[in-house]
Amino acid sequence: MKQERDRLGGDFIAVWAFADNKKTRDKIRKILGPEVIFVILSIDAKIAHQRKYSRDQDVPEEDKVPAHEYWVCELANEDEPNAVNIEITEEMSPEDVVKKILDSI
Repeated sequence: MKQERDRLGGDFIAVWAFADNKKTRDKIRKILGPEVIFVILSIDAKIAHQRKYSRDQDVPEEDKVPAHEYWVCELANEDEPNAVNIEITEEMSPEDVVKKILDSI
């Protein structure tokens, strides 16, 4: 990503589930620079499970990931630079989530 950003310039958006703790996010900051912004989405596992499989209704029951196996990211501390935590509630639509992210960055 750094190579492409250096080549093309401009802003980039990347979705990475592996930046799940401050130590990893700090390593990414060292590579991409301090202007990188991390948006950490926080959602109850049961709600995540319901939302995912309401969109993927054709997934057979035996292929569904149980809610208790969902990955949980470490939330950003208040002193962590350019990192925002977004809590997703059951009532929020995908559009609500996007609006909350855009309002926070």
